[in-house]
Amino acid sequence: MLEVSTLGEYRKHIGGPSPLYDDIDVRRIDSPITYKKEYEPIRHRIYSISLHIDMETGGKPLLYFKIPYQVVVADQKKPTCKKGYCVAFTESFLEKYRGLASLMFDVPFLRLENTIPLELEYCDVPLLQGIYEQMCDEYNSDHSDRFDMIVSYLQTLMLQIRRIYSRSAAFIKEVVQSGNQNDIAIAGQFKFMLDTFFKENDNNQASRTVAHYASRLSVHPNYLNAVVKRATGKTAHELLQEYIIRFAKDMLLQTNLSVKEISYQLSFNAPSHFVTFFKKNTSYTPARFRQMSQKVLV
Repeated sequence: MLEVSTLGEYRKHIGGPSPLYDDIDVRRIDSPITYKKEYEPIRHRIYSISLHIDMETGGKPLLYFKIPYQVVVADQKKPTCKKGYCVAFTESFLEKYRGLASLMFDVPFLRLENTIPLELEYCDVPLLQGIYEQMCDEYNSDHSDRFDMIVSYLQTLMLQIRRIYSRSAAFIKEVVQSGNQNDIAIAGQFKFMLDTFFKENDNNQASRTVAHYASRLSVHPNYLNAVVKRATGKTAHELLQEYIIRFAKDMLLQTNLSVKEISYQLSFNAPSHFVTFFKKNTSYTPARFRQMSQKVLV
């Protein structure tokens, strides 16, 4: 199955308007957006939060959520949004803003088992709409700090949604449990533990093994791999490896820690083991990755 990591690739595959930037897109929806009627299923590495105010089928306003590893398929029966907003960004964008990443790991509506549409009351719309308007204005401006401002508004948006979500938590739980809750819950709990592990920086060697998480979830490691594979398209081992690499990149880009210090923080037995692991997964040594990234930022 095709997997994409940028918004440009994603929009090219499914149709719809192209973003100004490959890593983030903020837009108003003021007319029905036409996507391709048919396309091959695709797995993406994108987060998005969409506010749909006016659907062609009527009904209350809705918030839609997407998180990485979900599979998108063409759906001709999906109702069209005639008015609303959407903010979408990639994992690469998130890596640049640790505060935003920390908040995202806390909010329940961006966990795998909870990413179902959230119905809003009409009184909720004006405040959310105002935040989206501010983000749209910044996105289309030429201010040098526009992305910092967008991140600030995005954090505010998520905090407001968290308040709304808390009112609907009981209903959402009931809806989610009506599906294949066993697999969904285990996969969601595993992803939440990974989020918490990397947020708290509580690293130990056992935390780099699937067996560690399987034990905490009271399941066999093979079963955890299979469940996560069904839910995300990747085994628990593959997902864990990606999280370790993402966190290592974050430390290389945003701290002055040496490669040796980072390797010990990630609980590798020796720096050489960390270097081998990083190069196997990125094609670069940690030092080379940091050097290349610094040149791009200059």
